[in-house]
Amino acid sequence: MIKTENDTPPMIAIILLIAESGGVQEIETDAKGECSLADESALELGNIGIQVEKSFSDARDIEFALKDGQIYLLQARPITSLNMESEYELMHEQDSPLLIDDELYTNANTGEMMPQAMTPLTLDAFVTNLAGMGQIMRWPSGISQDTYMDVFGSTFCKHVFLNMYSGMYYANEYTMGSDTKGMKNTIDILLFGGCTGDEYLEGIHKRYRTTYVPWYRKFLGVLCLYTAWYSHIQATNASNIASHIVTQVVKKKYSESC
Repeated sequence: MIKTENDTPPMIAIILLIAESGGVQEIETDAKGECSLADESALELGNIGIQVEKSFSDARDIEFALKDGQIYLLQARPITSLNMESEYELMHEQDSPLLIDDELYTNANTGEMMPQAMTPLTLDAFVTNLAGMGQIMRWPSGISQDTYMDVFGSTFCKHVFLNMYSGMYYANEYTMGSDTKGMKNTIDILLFGGCTGDEYLEGIHKRYRTTYVPWYRKFLGVLCLYTAWYSHIQATNASNIASHIVTQVVKKKYSESC
């Protein structure tokens, strides 16, 4: 809708005219209280804008010229900033909801493997597999109290962060019969290369001191944990051996070609 009544008119300070010798000539004017467009021309320009939008099926940024009361369109291009996501939306479009307000996240491990923001394919494949691992470890071992991916981690700005309280620090005296401080220090060394101290011990006790897990599920949890760790070590060794073999083959082929 275009209004022409009670609107503050654009102030005319400089008029641009085509000089007879060519180029553009700037002329200062004292007509600062006058509108740069007559009401009739403004309404006609609005109607033309509506017709252009219907013709292109989207809003257009148009440039025009006015000569002898006739409007000439000089350019009509898409408004690229009209439907653009805000900086906040781009930064948080892949965020996952937190289970509670008191959580502890880290990307000390995942940040080394995937330092850049993940593509949609990688994000979907990685998160899906991580959530599936949580479901497998949950039953019958009881090592995880939920099936959601948020137990082990969440995504922020297309990066995966591990959930320490609900995931990595789940192995403790209340859930698996293990020494809480000893298991925490072990996890810290694996992820951070050193212990983080006792600062987060109270958070672990607060989270799990009322958790009841039967003794047989604690035993299955410990067995599952060490089995998973042993499998991880074997897979790492196999990957290192395969990488070494491939490297040697490539070097041999390269030396033969030279």
